[in-house]
Amino acid sequence: KHVCSKIVLRMMNAALSNAFATWELNATEQRQHREFMRSQSTIIQRSGSAIQRAIMRIMKRQQILAFELWHERATTMKRMRSTTKRVVAKMMRVGLARSF
Repeated sequence: KHVCSKIVLRMMNAALSNAFATWELNATEQRQHREFMRSQSTIIQRSGSAIQRAIMRIMKRQQILAFELWHERATTMKRMRSTTKRVVAKMMRVGLARSF
C-alpha cells in the first residue's frame, strides 16, 4: 500500500512537473513571439517613415522638375513673343517705307 502511494505520488509529481514545464515553454514562446512582433512593428514603422520620406522626396523632385519646365516654357514664350513683336514691327516699317 505504501509503495503504491509513493508510485502514485511520483506519477502525479511527474505529470505536474511536465505540465509546469509545458506551461513554462509556452509562456516563453509567447513572450518571444510578442517581443519579435513588437520589434517587427518598430521596424515596419521606421521603414514606413523612411518610405514616406522617400515618397515626399520624389514628389518634391517632381514638383521642382515641373516648376523648372514651366519656367523654361514661360521664358521661351516670352522670348518668342518679343521676337514676334520685333519682326512684325520691322515688317510694318518696311511696308510703310515702301508706300512712300
